[in-house]
Amino acid sequence: MARPSESRSHRPLDGGRRRFLASVAAGWAATRARALDWDAVGERLADLADQMDAWFSARHMEWTAQIVAEVQQHAMDLLRAADETLQGLSEEDMAELEPWLRLAADHAAEIREFAPYAAWLRARLDYFAAARDAIAIAPIAPPPRASPPPPPPWRKPAPARRAPPPPPPEQIRRARAESARAAWRRRVTAAPPPPPDAAALVPVLKQSFRAEGIPAELVWIAQVESSFDPSARSPRGAAGLFQLMPGTAKSLGLTLEPEDDRAHPQRSARAAARLLRQLHHRFGSWPLALAAYNAGEGRVSAALRSTNGASFDDIVAVLPLETRMYVPRVLETIRAREGVDPDRLPPPG
Repeated sequence: MARPSESRSHRPLDGGRRRFLASVAAGWAATRARALDWDAVGERLADLADQMDAWFSARHMEWTAQIVAEVQQHAMDLLRAADETLQGLSEEDMAELEPWLRLAADHAAEIREFAPYAAWLRARLDYFAAARDAIAIAPIAPPPRASPPPPPPWRKPAPARRAPPPPPPEQIRRARAESARAAWRRRVTAAPPPPPDAAALVPVLKQSFRAEGIPAELVWIAQVESSFDPSARSPRGAAGLFQLMPGTAKSLGLTLEPEDDRAHPQRSARAAARLLRQLHHRFGSWPLALAAYNAGEGRVSAALRSTNGASFDDIVAVLPLETRMYVPRVLETIRAREGVDPDRLPPPG
């Protein structure tokens, strides 16, 4: 039979463990000696305390890193959920997330790694509040709930699972969309003034838009997209004042390395203006161009085909939630900030 010491697998002692055990052994030996060397005992005990403090300090750093990693993962999951609901069709899903997103926006800016995402989220919090208002305007009648059959006597009843609510019917979506323009006019009018950075950025951005032949008033897209924060970043990778995706930015002549041009106000503004010019040329109106800027050209083209429509109002009920609210929000922001009728903006020059 093997000895107990031979049947165990030991981990090799690293330097820290070896010094720790040596300190314990030396302290024990000193206390067993006939003539105690109290100075030696004190030194060994001090060394032992230092070793214990170093061990706990290292573990504390590991535990803190684990907690931070878990918090970051949960925060990113919440941001992705927000982005997914914006691309969906249900205001009910958005309204359910709103209190959690407001809480996240309040604290994410305090974490350096999440500050760019916090800027993206702050620019979109109004969508979630507007979703709650839209539900009140056109609520969905709850469907009748059938009682499930009783379980067999030999089987425990399964816990009830909450099924995700179906998207609102098209007539409900259309009713909510039709009220959106007036609702956003009230919301933008009652909103706080533009961020402090806007005063310095807007004149510079307008120069870039004029240079591309685009109405200068459209620079207020930057408030809707990023709250005028050049560092804003979305969970899907869009970045900058105008939230350009990497592929789109490259197609418009921007570079992402070693410096990301999307974070440069003038370069990103020229690129955004070129994109708006292309979209207006393809779709023929600013509301449709704005819808394509937000949702993508392919999605707007598909919506026009599926509805046999020719205007934003024709396709609004089949567009993603964010786009349904994005277009009236941009137009009413222009009205509030510039004092002009956004429906009379000229085509690209």
